Amino acid sequence: MKEYIAQVFSDEKYLLGESPFYDHRTKTLSWVDITKGMFYAVGDDGKGPVKAYDLKQAIGAAVPAKKAGSYVIAASDGLYLFENGSSHLIKNLSDYYESYQRSNDAKADPAGRLFFGSSVDDDIHEASGNLFCIDPLAGGKISVRQADTKISNGMAWSRDRKKFYFSDTLQYAVFEYDYDLATGEISNRCP
Repeated sequence: MKEYIAQVFSDEKYLLGESPFYDHRTKTLSWVDITKGMFYAVGDDGKGPVKAYDLKQAIGAAVPAKKAGSYVIAASDGLYLFENGSSHLIKNLSDYYESYQRSNDAKADPAGRLFFGSSVDDDIHEASGNLFCIDPLAGGKISVRQADTKISNGMAWSRDRKKFYFSDTLQYAVFEYDYDLATGEISNRCP
């Protein structure tokens, strides 16, 4: 059995550092600081310099896009495509989020659909949100996959792509669903 040893990667302090992702295509590790609105990336298997980008709003996650070296960033007001050091809005989320909500966590399925969740971005409103999916195979349509979430988090698929896992932080649970890769639909939630 192979043994791994954890080492400190960075001494930098983050307000809410999350969403680490290693892109094997570019040997790049990326992550976000949700509260600071920062997106970070370091290439060369972690040996290169850390590059930091300020999106000037809360960022829930950054997911590598189809084009190597580009990312889809789930932010407070929309989904952004980040390429070559700059970002542009690709989907406005004002019709889906309340003014006090923001994105929290996002993952792409093997067919290229982006699952992303919303969460409250203040201490005034009761925790509320939804788990959404944007499907490029359906013309970029956004649909709710799980309504009435609190803090969407931790999305993953089983190796055979027949199960979808989703955690809701304030429900203190990881839920399992049946998953249809052809449609991106989830069903039969089990706590």
